[in-house]
Amino acid sequence: MPNFKKILPAIAVAGALVAMAGLAVAGPNAAAKFTATLDKSTGVKAGDTITLTIAATGLATCNGYTAEALFDSTAVTNSGATAKLTSAISPGSTADANITPAIAGYNRRVVTGGAQLGGTPVTGNSDITTLTFTANAGFTTANIAIRQLVLNTTGGGRDTIVASPLVVLQVNPPAPKVGISPKSASRNFNQTQVLTATYSAAGDTISWTASATVAGGNIRITAVANAITGQVTLPLSLTTTAASFKTTTAATGSTITLAATGTGRMTATIIAAAGTTRDTATVVFDVPVPAELSTFAGTLADGKIKLDWTTVSQTNNAGWRVLRSTDNATFEPVSGLVPGAGTSNERLDYTYTDVNLPKDVEKVFYILEQVDLDGKITRSRVAEVLLGGRFTDMPKEFSTAVFPNPFNPSTTIAYNLPDAARVNIVIYDAIGQQIRTLVANVQISAGRYTAQWDAKDDAGRQVASGVYFAHITAGKFSGKQKMLLLK
Repeated sequence: MPNFKKILPAIAVAGALVAMAGLAVAGPNAAAKFTATLDKSTGVKAGDTITLTIAATGLATCNGYTAEALFDSTAVTNSGATAKLTSAISPGSTADANITPAIAGYNRRVVTGGAQLGGTPVTGNSDITTLTFTANAGFTTANIAIRQLVLNTTGGGRDTIVASPLVVLQVNPPAPKVGISPKSASRNFNQTQVLTATYSAAGDTISWTASATVAGGNIRITAVANAITGQVTLPLSLTTTAASFKTTTAATGSTITLAATGTGRMTATIIAAAGTTRDTATVVFDVPVPAELSTFAGTLADGKIKLDWTTVSQTNNAGWRVLRSTDNATFEPVSGLVPGAGTSNERLDYTYTDVNLPKDVEKVFYILEQVDLDGKITRSRVAEVLLGGRFTDMPKEFSTAVFPNPFNPSTTIAYNLPDAARVNIVIYDAIGQQIRTLVANVQISAGRYTAQWDAKDDAGRQVASGVYFAHITAGKFSGKQKMLLLK
């Protein structure tokens, strides 16, 4: 009669070649131990072959064996077995669903055996058998378990080593490809920094942390992964304790937008579900920059041109000089130094009125020279103003136009006034939210005029691609122009 022996719980040894062991407690092979190893446990792709080797040490008069392994046929397929015991002839292997009682995670078992024919029984150490498996299409991870090994002995006896609990070897696909781009970046006070994270493991967590001190405004963090959206607004002034936000997704990619006024750092980290850090990236937004212009435009009223400009931040700014040109090539100063605010992260509005306009020209051009405290000069873009009230072909009716359209990075809104009127030009997005006021209730003489929009909102932030509308009202007249911003 077979002599069945039950072993103590098996011990797992982690690594690329995973090993498990069992110990017999009675019979001729009472001192025998078995191990089970895989030639490959990670980086396994669909179609790859995995070889399971069962070996034994401390054998005494062993002349045959029977081994039983369990697996999930949806993940791997048993494709054969080979006898490794010296001089043993293998009758092959049988795979069936006869797992009694049922064990969760396994739907097939494979049984293989071999016996010597007149050979000398094996003592000491020996490989017993190998079983071959193939990873199926759609394979993600799989467990292969050894339930028992039966060792035949001389005289017809048997020693059975039963694994309790099961000896489980795990097979895993290649490690997920993860990364955050860019790895590091510096941004000034009027930019938005977008990080893109790529990963392939469902359940990975993307964590976003802001640290250091922030002055003059909030830091906004917005993360989007397909349909999953999260947002957090951090305090006006961060302490030494980092504020963080994270989202766990099942998507294959995610982006995060870091927008701020102030100084500090943002760190993005991808962490596996098990807590392992996979990748990190850092954005530093304390880069000193000159004054950042949000708006710069001019309007003609009562024979004068009123220039208005707004900054969302400035660094070491001594002040501004206004320069004018009639040909958009040669510019001459028309103002003294308009004092700046040194270093500031607040929104500040400036104005200058040009009262001595040139004669016999249809338009004038203006630029701003921003002067640093160290004398460095930075020039702005050009603002164009039509001297509509001086045209001989005065418009006979109210009309509006936009060009170019579609546009990037800016567009011009043209409007003709048959009579003097108070003018408002406001930009709205596609759902009716007010984005930007270009002209606010300004009395303007009859004539032809333009206003430029640089695709920024009232706070100086760049807006997203999409459809926008320019609403122009002038006294009893009104018009609306549809605009398309493409990036």
